[in-house]
Amino acid sequence: MILEVAYLPETLRNPGQKTCIVIDVVRASSTMVVMLDQGARSIILADSIAGARQAAASRPGTILCGESGGVAPPGFRYGNSPREYASLDLSGQELVFCTSNGTRALRVVQESPAVLVGSLLNATAVVEKALSYGRDVALVCSGRALGTSFGVDDAYCAGYLTDLIMRQVDLSTEPPPDLDFAQLISTGKPSALGRPGWFVDESAIAALRLLHSYGGDTLAAFGESGNGRGLIQLGLGEDLAFCAQVDVSDTVPILQSDGQLLRVVSAALAMGRPPEG
Repeated sequence: MILEVAYLPETLRNPGQKTCIVIDVVRASSTMVVMLDQGARSIILADSIAGARQAAASRPGTILCGESGGVAPPGFRYGNSPREYASLDLSGQELVFCTSNGTRALRVVQESPAVLVGSLLNATAVVEKALSYGRDVALVCSGRALGTSFGVDDAYCAGYLTDLIMRQVDLSTEPPPDLDFAQLISTGKPSALGRPGWFVDESAIAALRLLHSYGGDTLAAFGESGNGRGLIQLGLGEDLAFCAQVDVSDTVPILQSDGQLLRVVSAALAMGRPPEG
């Protein structure tokens, strides 16, 4: 099996064959973990700000949440700060959520057989859940600028998750000499590798190197990212420290579809189908 990192959602190859962990560590993936920790029943993912307003209007009792340019648009009850949600009681609530990068990335990879939401907050839990499916794993970075530009923050988090995975699986960092990565993808058969275990693509090795280059200084990585700098300029720099916390949650958000709506729910409560209603 193969571990890879897609540094932008559209660069992921063959999502239908992989378990995907979508990362928007600053801040949407961290925020969704906190939303579910605070009792939210489900999070409906909107494709635009206008779509979020329409979805909330058509479903009385839902809470309209999200951001554009880092702040909550007019009429939204809450924005995209995980610190804000950490103080709320969301028991049984259904949220409508739209962000610039994270919710968009989830929509891009929705054809994957399992799409999980990863962050530092739930790092160990999301890695263990992803490995339990027994298929290739892709760490999908949401990036910035509507998913069109590389983000240091997401790559750093991908490096951290790569490190966790490499500590848990039997792996090789060297593919067989006569079979390159593109061929591995096209075959989709572990038997083609010639030997068991996990193979770490160069994209994941690069993320691991980036992680190590910061020497454990997560705030430095976040502060150098475009997302981080933008939040500091908005006076929301405290969100960086919140998102830098590691393993403070066992919640694993998972994407579900009922044919019309995309939702994120807790994997522990998913039961293989989306919530009713």
